[in-house]
Amino acid sequence: MSLDVHDDVERLEKLGATVAVPATAVGEVAVFARLRDPLGNAFALFSRTSSRELEERAAATEEHIEQAACAPAPGGFAWFEIGTTDPQASQDFYRQAFGWRFEKDDSAGGKPYYNVFTGNEWPSGGMYDHSCGPGGADYTMPSFLVTDVPATIAAATEGGATVEHGPDSNPDGLVFARLTDPNGNRFGLFSMAAPS
Repeated sequence: MSLDVHDDVERLEKLGATVAVPATAVGEVAVFARLRDPLGNAFALFSRTSSRELEERAAATEEHIEQAACAPAPGGFAWFEIGTTDPQASQDFYRQAFGWRFEKDDSAGGKPYYNVFTGNEWPSGGMYDHSCGPGGADYTMPSFLVTDVPATIAAATEGGATVEHGPDSNPDGLVFARLTDPNGNRFGLFSMAAPS
């Protein structure tokens, strides 16, 4: 979320972002813009208007978002991932743009994966370093929590999705996959390790 989308668009352009959709008002509810980071990955900014009624609804929504981030429900958006062939450029941009912090994920079984902290005490997303291996890609994508990654892959491919990677797993039992929908949009699936 942005406090002022117009100002942030201008600031992010100076850091190397390009504008795909300029700051645009959505009725009296919000302003949004869609940009691309220096590697071409799409992301969006949005801000809400400041009427009292909307502020009350926003506070309730933010409380719900915070609860969902702590305990996402199966089928819901629960993580974001940045795939990058230039991890230093990606980290530099997002640190300068939003103050994000990147920490190597030691539970990823040696995979070049970083947790992304966006201001909370827990990570909100991750960054996969694709600079070392073949077939690496630059992307930003949402990831959804599911109860069974292989079964969800089967349902998604029946609906026209294509599997790009996975299913794969970490030593801690997390199972994940990366797919594209019939229009080429990437998304991730993951399931948590069963409690011991």
